[in-house]
Amino acid sequence: MKETMSTKEIDMKSEIGNPTISLCMIVKNEEENLDRCLTSARDIVDEIIIVDTGSTDRTVEIAKSYGAKVFNHPWEGSFSKARNYSLKYATCDWILYLDADEELNREDAPRLKEIAKNSDNCLAVSFIIKNRYKDSTQEGYAQMVRFFKNFSGIYYKGIVHNTIQYSGKCLYSSITIIHHGYNLSEEKMEEKFLRTSTLLKKQIEADPHNPVPYMYIGISYMDRRLYEHAITNSKRALYLAEENGFNKKDFLVSYYIVSAAYFEKNEFKDSEIYALKSVKLDSHFLDGYCLLAFAYYNLKEYDKFMEASESYLAIWSGTVNLHSAKSGSPLHQPLETEYPVSELQTNIIYHTIGHKWKIHLLRGFCYLSGNQAESGNSEIDKALNESTDLEDCLTLLGNFYLESNNIDEVENTYRRLLSINEKSVKTLFNLGHVRFQKGDMSETLSLWRKAVEIAPDSFDIRLLICKVNIALGDIEEAVAGCDQLLQALNMPRNVTIDSLIDLGNIFNSISQNLKERNEVQAAKTAYGLCEDLKREKTDKKKQLSDRNSPTISLCMIVKNEEFFLPKCLNSVKDFVDEIVIVDTGSTDETVKIAERYNAKIYHHPWENSFSKARNYSLKYATSDWIFILDADEELDAKDASGLKRVIHECDADLLYLQVLDKTMEGEVVSVSNSERVFRNHLGIKYEGTVHNYLKYNGNTKVANIKLFHYGYNLDEEKMERKFVRTSSLLKEQIKNDPSNPMPHHFLAVAFSGRNMNDECIDEALKAIRLFEHKNINTEVKLLTCYTASFAFFNKDDLVNAEYYAMKSVNSYSDYLDGYFILSSIYMRQKEYDKCIKATNKYLTILEKIISNPAGTLRIPYNNINNAWHAHTRLAIVCFEQNRDSEGIQKLKETVSIAKDKDDPYLSIGKYFIEQNNFTLAEKILHIGLKEYPTSKRILYYISELYEDHNMIDNALKYFKILLDIYPEEIVAQYKIGLLHMAESRYKAAIDVFKLLCCRPKEHTGALYNLGVAYEQIKEIQHAKETYERLLTIEPENAETLVRLGSLLLNDTYLYDAKECFLKTIRLGKYLLEAHLALSRIYISQDDMESCVASCDQILKCLDLPRDMIINNLSDLSRLYISIGKALFKQQNEMLSVFSFNIAELLDPVVTESDNLQKDIVNVLKSASGFQNPD
Repeated sequence: MKETMSTKEIDMKSEIGNPTISLCMIVKNEEENLDRCLTSARDIVDEIIIVDTGSTDRTVEIAKSYGAKVFNHPWEGSFSKARNYSLKYATCDWILYLDADEELNREDAPRLKEIAKNSDNCLAVSFIIKNRYKDSTQEGYAQMVRFFKNFSGIYYKGIVHNTIQYSGKCLYSSITIIHHGYNLSEEKMEEKFLRTSTLLKKQIEADPHNPVPYMYIGISYMDRRLYEHAITNSKRALYLAEENGFNKKDFLVSYYIVSAAYFEKNEFKDSEIYALKSVKLDSHFLDGYCLLAFAYYNLKEYDKFMEASESYLAIWSGTVNLHSAKSGSPLHQPLETEYPVSELQTNIIYHTIGHKWKIHLLRGFCYLSGNQAESGNSEIDKALNESTDLEDCLTLLGNFYLESNNIDEVENTYRRLLSINEKSVKTLFNLGHVRFQKGDMSETLSLWRKAVEIAPDSFDIRLLICKVNIALGDIEEAVAGCDQLLQALNMPRNVTIDSLIDLGNIFNSISQNLKERNEVQAAKTAYGLCEDLKREKTDKKKQLSDRNSPTISLCMIVKNEEFFLPKCLNSVKDFVDEIVIVDTGSTDETVKIAERYNAKIYHHPWENSFSKARNYSLKYATSDWIFILDADEELDAKDASGLKRVIHECDADLLYLQVLDKTMEGEVVSVSNSERVFRNHLGIKYEGTVHNYLKYNGNTKVANIKLFHYGYNLDEEKMERKFVRTSSLLKEQIKNDPSNPMPHHFLAVAFSGRNMNDECIDEALKAIRLFEHKNINTEVKLLTCYTASFAFFNKDDLVNAEYYAMKSVNSYSDYLDGYFILSSIYMRQKEYDKCIKATNKYLTILEKIISNPAGTLRIPYNNINNAWHAHTRLAIVCFEQNRDSEGIQKLKETVSIAKDKDDPYLSIGKYFIEQNNFTLAEKILHIGLKEYPTSKRILYYISELYEDHNMIDNALKYFKILLDIYPEEIVAQYKIGLLHMAESRYKAAIDVFKLLCCRPKEHTGALYNLGVAYEQIKEIQHAKETYERLLTIEPENAETLVRLGSLLLNDTYLYDAKECFLKTIRLGKYLLEAHLALSRIYISQDDMESCVASCDQILKCLDLPRDMIINNLSDLSRLYISIGKALFKQQNEMLSVFSFNIAELLDPVVTESDNLQKDIVNVLKSASGFQNPD
């Protein structure tokens, strides 16, 4: 098989005249494809040779109908074997090879004879293979030899993705074969994948150091969207190719697969890295530039995107030669050009030929976003003209216009989409929504009804049709739509509807049904309809109510309040007569939510003043009274029904309501009285940029009605945004009115909320000076003094903290917060008598406030809910003064008023832990455990107390008690595993960690320590697999990358180890460990330039001199000795030894002559090899 065709043999065949052609194929159950394939080639071939490997369908019958010679061979697990059988039976001068799922481009077919006749010096011809995919937006190109002279020295090699083997010149042609093998059903694609991957795995098992099967299996995994497997195997291919001296350009597809898989995982930075590697290898690699452009676009690096996209388009133009409609071919060379086979890259596959329109589209988006309309529209026109899937292109364009809030262009795009596919339910719905936004209800209903005709199970659209009809007052149509829904859902329809509430109840039932079907959005819509109809009923009841009762306008200002607004409006909707909302620029669902409550919505741009916005809302109010709420507040359900009665009986024009700052869990953290209800038409207005107040000097009254405020229940990002907005406005107010103490006060409070104590103190003291300079005796000054005292307390400046606390209580002798902070100060100073006195005063004042809330101050009370803390403090003092029996009694009193009964034990225990009083901490916690033996928190505290004092067996005992009561308590299980690790009980730790790793949501800490435990018992393969598993969950876990890299380095998997350490460096962690490991890798790879670069970074990390010249390896070896000595001085013995080992690799003579280095190594001779971080 492997003999080369002789010159004589070539000459003999060329004398025969017109060359003849054999079409050779292997087939099995190809009845769906074979007819198309044979039809494309039958007119230009002289014989058809088919090897059938076991067909059970009509394949053989179809083949014989074309006059094919059919030979039956059982399948032997190798495509090459089967193909070589077919070559053996061929009798003609030339062989054309096709697969059944391919077809020869009909217009190219006649050129075959011409090429055969004029190619005396070439043995083979490479064609363009054009891959067609199920997703029509994709199109891949490849270059493969498919036409060659028939002689004994040519054969196929490879189990799966086989290649033709010969020695000689190849003709590069633009003749095209169209491959349909990826245009299959999901089931057949899965079958194809399983067959291919099984064969490739066998090939890998037989030849584990061959990178080619790794390359192909990486492609197979990518096709099935198994991205992690695609990355792992493609990286393995690249590593083995480098290790075994393969031409890296033959593995460009593996770089592409890694980059593409990272892109699909939204890991755009890693995608960029591998795309860059590919174009560095081949500056004309089309796919590399395409992925580079996509990565930069998603990274929002738009300048780099434009540069990469320009490179892609330039290469596309240079490599794709369009011959009208007949073929497109990626060419680096002219058509029909001869090349030695060794120079031909037959494995290059172009996956992104069909993505040109996407590149143009994204370029258009960039230009339009940068207000370059002409360039943007030009690029979009190119995209639309060149798109292989116009519908997909228009959908992306519509989404862009939607995000840009360009409603007119959105409508134009959707209408164009509809002209392409008038039965697209999604387009009908989207266009209907646009018309709804423009107020055209008639066309909205028409479009949505068409959508429902096409897709009867579009329940959400059906419900929205009902909603529009209800809004239009067409209840009859709404009822008919409801009946159709019941029919579509197979629900009972014999329901009598006598009222809107009946209709609402039916929508409630529909909502439950949809929820069971997991139609979440439709269920929400149905429930919303139910609530709307309930409100309709309430409105009718209101019309029949006592006409003499006062009317109320709820006035609000909002912006992006979709999270809080429903809770707010639900609390008040049945108790006010109109809802007036001024929206200052919402971009979320806020306005739609308000519309559901029949609110009157007015849009005003934000003018950097809460007062201005509030005053706009007052202007639109038409009722007798005005009620002010913020979106993050709600009216207490217990008090809501009494609101009108309180107003009706009120002899004042303005009411203060009690505002309780509350957590979502229901805990009250502060209380204040706030002016919220006042008569309309009296000219009452707001003043103040941020913390605005009503300008009014008449009669006021405090009403016993509560509001709950949730505005501090935000995530950190939102709290920061809120702080920046508030502080900016206050600073502007200070700039405009520097002598006003109020903005200084509010800015101090804002700084306090962000724990910015120095800034808080500065503003608070400014406010106090201005209050005193202007002789303003306001309640706000008390709060300013408290805020200053609290900030000084946080800084442990107890002298100033006491001064300003005393200033507050001297101004008002019953100031609750002043006495609480004094109690805290004296406790910290251990002035127990003063502490007892201040604490008791706090408790006395608190009792007064609770019994008569109407008589309280109008500023917030920050410690209204801290009674149990005060009692706890008194108990601690008793224990500190050795009055244990009295302390236990006080503790019991504290427990009786605490919301969570174990809180006092934990608070006192924590106090004594902080005081390093182990005995009292242990005693208090055990008393608590005796009273509450199932308290999870007490059990944790006791366990961790013993753990912190290295009493491991005791800690294990109580963690196990905790697990007996709460078997699913993950933290306790994890702690037990860590305690086993601390005692070197690695197998016991492994058992614990494995259980945690079997949970649906893997415990990453357990995974990491499982790997460490495996390392300790020398089960290195298990350790590596565990770390790899963890990195699929946390790809940027630096500790894991270093550990895995170390194990791979020790096993001489240098390429994979290098990837781990490079990624660690990109994360900016473990730089010493990573650069030392890379140094060793680069030495093994004979890459001294990179080794020097790593050495330079190590010197930088250690702050060692770097300005030196390295002339040879001996100089470099001495540098690593210096590094080792520096690390030894830092008591980093393991890295020190590792650095000396590197020095020895570079030049053993230098290390042998360095006595200090030898002494250090002798001291550390028990340590060797690269060590992982703890």
